[in-house]
Amino acid sequence: MVTEPGGAGTVPPAGEARRLVSRAMGVPGAAWVVSGLAYLAYTLYVFWPVPTAPGRWLIGGPGDATGELALTYYRDAAGAWPLSDQLTRLENYPFGLPLPGAVSIGQLAVEGPLQLISLATGGNEVLAYNVMMMLAMVATPMAAFALVRFVVGGSWAPLLAGFAYGFAPWHIIRAGGHLALSHIEWLPLIALGLLWLLEGGGGRAWALTAVAVAMNAYTNSYFTLMAGAMLVAFVCADAFIGWRTRAGLGPVVRRVGGLTAILTVTYLPQVLWLATKRGAVDDSLAGTRGASDLQVYGARWYDWLLPQWDHPLMGSGYPAFRDRHLHLSNHTESTLYVGVVVLVLVAAGVAVVWGDRLVTRRSRAAVFAGAMVVVGVVTALPGRVSLLGVGIPTPPEWIHALFPYWRVYSRLYVVVALGLAVLAGIGIAALLARRRPAVSAALGVLIAAALASDFSTTSTRWDSRPPPVYGVLRGQSPGARVEYPIVSAYDPAHFRYIAYTEAAGRPLMNGGKPASWQGGLDGRLQDPSRPWVLPLLARLGVRWVVVHDDAYRAQGAAPPPLPAGAREVYRDGASALWRVRAAAPSVVVVPADNWMDAEPRPGGWSQWLGSRDGAMLVMNDLGRPARTTVTTTLGSFARPRRFAFRAGGRTIWRGIVPTSPTRVSFAFVAPPGTSRIAMQSPTAPTRIGDVTSTPDPRTVTIQIGAVTVRTPGQPAFTLG
Repeated sequence: MVTEPGGAGTVPPAGEARRLVSRAMGVPGAAWVVSGLAYLAYTLYVFWPVPTAPGRWLIGGPGDATGELALTYYRDAAGAWPLSDQLTRLENYPFGLPLPGAVSIGQLAVEGPLQLISLATGGNEVLAYNVMMMLAMVATPMAAFALVRFVVGGSWAPLLAGFAYGFAPWHIIRAGGHLALSHIEWLPLIALGLLWLLEGGGGRAWALTAVAVAMNAYTNSYFTLMAGAMLVAFVCADAFIGWRTRAGLGPVVRRVGGLTAILTVTYLPQVLWLATKRGAVDDSLAGTRGASDLQVYGARWYDWLLPQWDHPLMGSGYPAFRDRHLHLSNHTESTLYVGVVVLVLVAAGVAVVWGDRLVTRRSRAAVFAGAMVVVGVVTALPGRVSLLGVGIPTPPEWIHALFPYWRVYSRLYVVVALGLAVLAGIGIAALLARRRPAVSAALGVLIAAALASDFSTTSTRWDSRPPPVYGVLRGQSPGARVEYPIVSAYDPAHFRYIAYTEAAGRPLMNGGKPASWQGGLDGRLQDPSRPWVLPLLARLGVRWVVVHDDAYRAQGAAPPPLPAGAREVYRDGASALWRVRAAAPSVVVVPADNWMDAEPRPGGWSQWLGSRDGAMLVMNDLGRPARTTVTTTLGSFARPRRFAFRAGGRTIWRGIVPTSPTRVSFAFVAPPGTSRIAMQSPTAPTRIGDVTSTPDPRTVTIQIGAVTVRTPGQPAFTLG
């Protein structure tokens, strides 16, 4: 018998160990095969019935999953690759949306293969998505298996630790739509490379670390934050071990230098790309994140200990209890449950290594794992925590000041879970040590059952077959479609609409982002029975209206009747298809930049301007300049404001807008095509809540009502 340098005691010589493994598992390396098959079997079980029809059933549902499907289809249809930011008019027609190529570089390692699989399967985006998601669910525990096997050897401990990391509720729930965030397999391999370096590993250890860091960097931008936390934990652990073993800081400095070189080579292309695309990045992320997210999505202490909302052992009242403790977050981002069984195994692991000297691989790995847990928990905190009534800034606030693109710091769960998985693996190895194979197998099965029960949760599956109305629409004449009810671009119903664009064979008018002028225009179109709606739809190139009667009935409302400007083509009880026959107005003026979503009022709609500056979009389809008169109502919030309209380089109206709605009229020459009328007030916006004593956080200046456009020789058109 010999002493293994990285182990806790004596182990058989290499040849004898291989013979023992061979006899126990059947063939050399069988532990890897058995573990992989076990993880695959559990994945198929979790996602059933997806394996029965992977081109139809989707892992996930209307939301991020169908958004990824639509994005893949948009790219396929445009012949564009993930880094393209060209415009697609398949959504938000006719204005379109830029493909998110500027921000996709951080997900290139996922979205690139996803599109390749889609193209290889004849454009079956559902099948491609499921393949990539199942790959994530198997590769993740396998990577953790490799890490823990490096630390403690054996078969059962790596198998069970891999299960604890790969099939935790966070990961299974994440599979409901966050494809890139599900591919957390590179983080255990980074940890493996770092531990190998700590053991004095040479070129192969550096190569593994470099490859894992690079793949992680191009899988999801949040993984950069996670890897950064891991590297901080590693440097702290490395320095601590060097101090306790009196090895000095020289090796630590050399490893830090090597890691710095790896990070520089890995991230330099990404940094240069994002720097050249800064404007597109800001536009893509505008309105989707803010400093308040640091509080909403920061992890509270109880988030780590409360099981997922649908845990079968928690009773019927638990979902409501969990809802009361969401701190404005959601179940996906606040499910951080690390598991009672895992914590018991971690306690066993800590007890085992407590007396170890830091010369064994197991004890050094435990220090690194413990540092990951501490750094991960601290970095996942809200932006500020209250201590004795004083708000204290935390690392997320400091990081956000430098990198404002990250907003959900609770996702540092992954770092915490990885550290706990390593410690749990050490505990399992100790519990199974020196036991007969039959006893070890029985204990292993018992621990596996306990883990599966503790982590029991549901995953979302969705039948992607389109309703019959889309097949009917595909057989009609060309033209864009609009779907009712019109909802926010982030509403699950909208994600259903975009998922069916390929089946419909028609671009979708819906899709203006909230707080954008397209989103505001959508608000003016929400009731198709209003007289201005069908003419404006016709002006936008919409020829088909899909009305989801079942969606209206689910809200306790009757489906809206369409006026004479539309003809019903199909109805099946759930949906109806109408053809737009209304004449399109030649000149249209609609509120555009910086106008908030339209709000209903008696007889029409109104919109608030959210800043000093705004604009109105002018669409002139006459093919020549047109003398145009605009009449509308303006009202200033809280105080009178000076206001001005400018078009063609000159002021076309200037005056003081009182607090009560006032009729305003101005004339200008509308150039052919699309142009803008600039609007400006020198007075700063006012927060609605400060005046009305309500929690309304909006800051506004001017409210605009109906807009009537008159052009000589053309019928007047009123946007209500």
